[in-house]
Amino acid sequence: MKLFKASDYRFKELLEMDNAKLKELFTSHTTIDNGRFSQLMEYFDKVNQARNHPGFTFQYHYNQYKHEVDKPYSYTQFMEHYRRKHAKIKGSMKLEHEAGKEVYIDFTGKKL
Repeated sequence: MKLFKASDYRFKELLEMDNAKLKELFTSHTTIDNGRFSQLMEYFDKVNQARNHPGFTFQYHYNQYKHEVDKPYSYTQFMEHYRRKHAKIKGSMKLEHEAGKEVYIDFTGKKL
């Protein structure tokens, strides 16, 4: 509807147009700058390899990306595209055990 209102055409005029003209007026594709986007995707491949290293932060890697590229995305767009490319898969597991018979310990974080 926003595109229709911004087009300055009347409804009857649009009905008289052929499909090719309508597709030209109302494009359905996104406006992603392919060169800029491909640079970001290449950078994400490097970032994803370093993700499991201690002290990893997205802010640090965004600052590096910002200095390497001529037209960088904003931080929020950087994170949005990263999350779309590398979506997290949430896993869970049910442990069935008798109370007091076994102890399960979950070791997380750095080794002391």
